[in-house]
Amino acid sequence: MAQDKRALRQHYLRLREAVTTDQRKAWNRALARHLTDFLTELAGRAAAPPTVAGYVAHRGEPDVAEALSAVAQKGWTVVYPKTNKAERTLTFFKANPSDTKAFEPGPFGILEPVAAEDAAVPGEEIDIVIVPGVAFSRDGVRLGYGGGYFDRWFADVNTHAVRVGVAWNLLLADDLPSAAHDVRVHDVVTEAGVVRCRPSR
Repeated sequence: MAQDKRALRQHYLRLREAVTTDQRKAWNRALARHLTDFLTELAGRAAAPPTVAGYVAHRGEPDVAEALSAVAQKGWTVVYPKTNKAERTLTFFKANPSDTKAFEPGPFGILEPVAAEDAAVPGEEIDIVIVPGVAFSRDGVRLGYGGGYFDRWFADVNTHAVRVGVAWNLLLADDLPSAAHDVRVHDVVTEAGVVRCRPSR
């Protein structure tokens, strides 16, 4: 299965890298609209403004900054992951999505929040997690980058957060290999709309 995942990861990364700049901008705008609407729909079920975990796009990933800025303006709390490479863990911290000075490169070159360790937001306080990935299947399987950071965080943290994957439509597969420890997403948002996956775990 590891070889299958490695080959699929390379395949989908090549597809992502081949997307033109103009096409990427158009898809980002469309995805931001769908994601903002979907997050707003999810928030309608909450008694208070939710806390949503996002990410800063890296290496051609779908850019969710516009959607995160939109919900921050509604009074939501937005948090981002910091990576501990030695321990292979994630910890989430508040950051203003519109403030570029609030971020700095992490160990993998991905922008992460500038924050003191004692300011971490507990996982049980996070209501929605926007999960990056290389590709997703229509039944919620996520093909990640191979580090297992998000799977480990979901397994270790007491959270009932809604898991929302984001991907271009061309990175949405009918089927992807999945191991027992892989945590599936509940929904995937693309530039074409929302795919409801609703996994059992």
